[in-house]
Amino acid sequence: MHCSPLATLLTLVILVEPLFAYQTIAHRGLSHDVNDHNALAENSVNAMYRAEALGLPGVEFDLRLSSDNQVLVFHDMISNRATSTDNYGGRLDAVDVSLNLQPPVAPILVKSRPANSWIGTGLKAFGRNGRIVPADGAQKLETLDSMLSHFKNLNNPNFWLILDIQDPVIFSRAAAAVNAHGLSRTVFLKFFATKAINSKGIKYNGANTCYQYARKNHLSDLQIIPQINDGELHFEGEIAYLNVFNTKLSVREYLQCWADAQKAHSGNGAALMPIVSASVPANNEVAFNTARDTLAWAKSAGRKTMSILPNPDAGRIINTQCTLWTYQSGSVKAARFDESIVEVFRLAELPLRNASFCRCGSI
Repeated sequence: MHCSPLATLLTLVILVEPLFAYQTIAHRGLSHDVNDHNALAENSVNAMYRAEALGLPGVEFDLRLSSDNQVLVFHDMISNRATSTDNYGGRLDAVDVSLNLQPPVAPILVKSRPANSWIGTGLKAFGRNGRIVPADGAQKLETLDSMLSHFKNLNNPNFWLILDIQDPVIFSRAAAAVNAHGLSRTVFLKFFATKAINSKGIKYNGANTCYQYARKNHLSDLQIIPQINDGELHFEGEIAYLNVFNTKLSVREYLQCWADAQKAHSGNGAALMPIVSASVPANNEVAFNTARDTLAWAKSAGRKTMSILPNPDAGRIINTQCTLWTYQSGSVKAARFDESIVEVFRLAELPLRNASFCRCGSI
């Protein structure tokens, strides 16, 4: 059976835009393959190695905290979907749960257990039809420190590792780890513009605020990527703004804070901002326009741009039709993917390189 024209090797891509070209970054590593025997686990060492071996410019990995505040390389808030610790003998499949083919077992929060209970936990690999495929046993959940060691062993100055950060503690600890491994030139810290910032006790004072924040949180001379998300935007009519540093800032003011700090203190403790990212749903017009304005600001300020595109995580044949699904970070169930979102991006003439897949049936 043929699948939708969205078929490819990647579940999702990040587009880094230089002046005239796009680069595809492997989201959570390069884990999917047209052959189930070659399927790898997301956010795994092997998925990173494969991306590098095939000549991609980099990978993006996600970070979570354990109960003892150790940084783990993992995407979901719960362990059930992606690890063998799933309350179902390592066989839980989020799509099956949504289709009532498996029970909605109790979720296991990653932050509910210490790091030593997660280190070495088996990661699931997914193949055709969104099914779990036998793993080789070598794909394990890693700490950030361990993953950085594996990344450093690649010894490839042209291969990037982008770390996705949604928490202030993770932001500071990840920065310290990157410094400890001496990877400031090839590792980027992509962070949620407000969720990853600890604004407690801060009185906003323009560029000096971003400069001092960088110095206090190990970000000096590291490469950061502020990411603008719709969930962090606040709206007043047609105007969107961010609540951060205990003040209300437009997105342009927020980005200018980091840019001015870099300009005034480059080489003297400021963070470096070579890329700006925007990720918003297409069905929110104000947020959508804010994303476009964010990328326009970045280009005018001499920065590269990054767009995270909405793509499905799995395909499943139901009554001869290939249905698309997206995984949910905090739920044991998958959700139906809204394919109309992709078309909205295309009609808006935003940069789109579809790397979704509907890997159903057989070749």
